Amino acid sequence: SSKHKIQKKVKIDLLTTQSIKNEAEGMLLPCTVFSLATALHDNENVMFHHGHQSSYRNDDDDDDEKGENDYYLPEQFQTCLAITEESEQNRCVRRKKRREEALKTAFRALVTSFKATDKIVRDWGELRIVLEDVLCMPLLDCEKKKDDNDDKISDKLLLSFVWSSNSKTLQNKHTRKNGSKKPPVKRRETIMKKSNWRKVHKYSQMVSKAMLDRHMMPASTKWTQVTNITFPTRLQKEEEKQLQQQLQQKDQKLETKIVPTEISTDNLLDQRLEERISEAEKIARSKSDSQSSYIDSLMLAREQEEEAAQKEEEERRKKQEEEAKSIASSLLRQLTKEEVSIVKNAMYGNGQGNEILARCDADTVQRDSMQTLRPGQWLNDEVIHYFLLMLSKRDEQMCAADKTRKRCHFFKSFFITKLFDEGNAATQGKYNYNNVKRWSKRVPGKDLFKLDKIFFPVNAGGVHWCCAVVFMAEKRIQFYDSLGGGGMTYLRGLFQYLKDEHKAKKGCPLPDEDKWELVTCTEDTPFQQNGYDCGVFTCMYSDFLSKDCPLKFSQHHITQCRQRIALSIMNGSAIE
Repeated sequence: SSKHKIQKKVKIDLLTTQSIKNEAEGMLLPCTVFSLATALHDNENVMFHHGHQSSYRNDDDDDDEKGENDYYLPEQFQTCLAITEESEQNRCVRRKKRREEALKTAFRALVTSFKATDKIVRDWGELRIVLEDVLCMPLLDCEKKKDDNDDKISDKLLLSFVWSSNSKTLQNKHTRKNGSKKPPVKRRETIMKKSNWRKVHKYSQMVSKAMLDRHMMPASTKWTQVTNITFPTRLQKEEEKQLQQQLQQKDQKLETKIVPTEISTDNLLDQRLEERISEAEKIARSKSDSQSSYIDSLMLAREQEEEAAQKEEEERRKKQEEEAKSIASSLLRQLTKEEVSIVKNAMYGNGQGNEILARCDADTVQRDSMQTLRPGQWLNDEVIHYFLLMLSKRDEQMCAADKTRKRCHFFKSFFITKLFDEGNAATQGKYNYNNVKRWSKRVPGKDLFKLDKIFFPVNAGGVHWCCAVVFMAEKRIQFYDSLGGGGMTYLRGLFQYLKDEHKAKKGCPLPDEDKWELVTCTEDTPFQQNGYDCGVFTCMYSDFLSKDCPLKFSQHHITQCRQRIALSIMNGSAIE
């Protein structure tokens, strides 16, 4: 059995049935019985009509409200419109709650019924069939028209049967003393009146309660107020018109009245006041004009100063660019015709891609790699590593010419890859000294701390080239990136490498650890203006810094720098 099973059907009146139909038609049919019953359960309009219906009466209501006064309809109907006793109001509220709860219980029974979510309702007819399982509903006007013929026939048959069966009893009961019979119609009307007086009494109580709840005024009170209104008579209207005409005439006379020549003191005061106001307005306008002109002059002066500052800044930039070009032209000498032909043959010559164009010990450069030096191409690691090897050859020659000069060392990019264990997926990016602890044996003199500078090319993520340089004499590690990256992770890793290397090779901690400085990429570093010259910039950083030259080159010199790299590779040593 369902949790909300009801014992009998709930009786509803015509208004409640009509409101249920309106709410159902307002929804998007077709829909399930579950959704319809849920919507009707929470509908305030349906609950209001059912709580205030006149034809509904439970057995509990009969037990609570039966009394002697119920049988005197006229007196009760006159007093019910002005009920103010709290007991009567409480009974009405309890009765309304019971009715609403009974209707909600019926809807809940539909919601929890078998196949409530599967049953589809398409129109009002199907919904009425479903609701009749829990409700006792009257026919609506639209439904009565369809069944008029059947109802008339059934009513005639029923009436004929009732009057034929009870005709003798009615004649016996209503026979007069003189033998005449009383018309049965009157008796029938009397019976109907007595059977409906309780409904009328119930309806009157409902109306009074609704009016009290909504603060409405009874119809009798409204009619008494209307009858007490005194409407103006025709004479009063005429008198009002005459007064209005007289007032209009007086106003016209005052307007057309000639102004006297003598001016009163009040008019003089008004004129003086107006003159003072006009003078004050003129002064205020002049002040505002002067202030606005002053503000305009300040704005103009500020704009002129800004323009002058911009011009100075542009001139300063032009001077710096010219100086950089002059310095770069002095550092990057022009190639001779023979050198240009060598570079063109290496970069644009015909031949197989795997043809070796340069060799130094175990390092080689093939023709395919040399073709990456063409403008707009990315440099590969073979070209960069071989060029750094040529820089090392040039540094060796410079130190041989100058005995006081300290050597520089150029590691390959594989050093950073091993130091941060980038090849291992489990420890990607984690510092690991054991992977590079033997690399210092390859440096000149086999002592890392006796060098002047150490260059570390970095292939960040396999897509971008940058450079980190250790200045041993200055105790500084600086990062150079043509895109402006900070590189603090690489700087910290290299500083830790120096500490671990000193402890492993010297047997003691690195002296003056607190004096070392880690410098990220600065603003004066030359930056690239495209997405493919990062390798060229990395080579030029190493080229200029290894000669102790300032980084005075720019994107304008990159084509010349590519030729310089190609010529250095083909000559077997970096050109000065």
